[in-house]
Amino acid sequence: MFGEVITAAHRARRWLAVVLTALAALFVFVAFQS
Repeated sequence: MFGEVITAAHRARRWLAVVLTALAALFVFVAFQS
């Protein structure tokens, strides 16, 4: 049970990092485009 929770937490953290990185890249791209 705890193993599944930890795995889910790691997966969520990885996805969160990917989303934040994508948002940061998009923000920088838009900032340089304007």
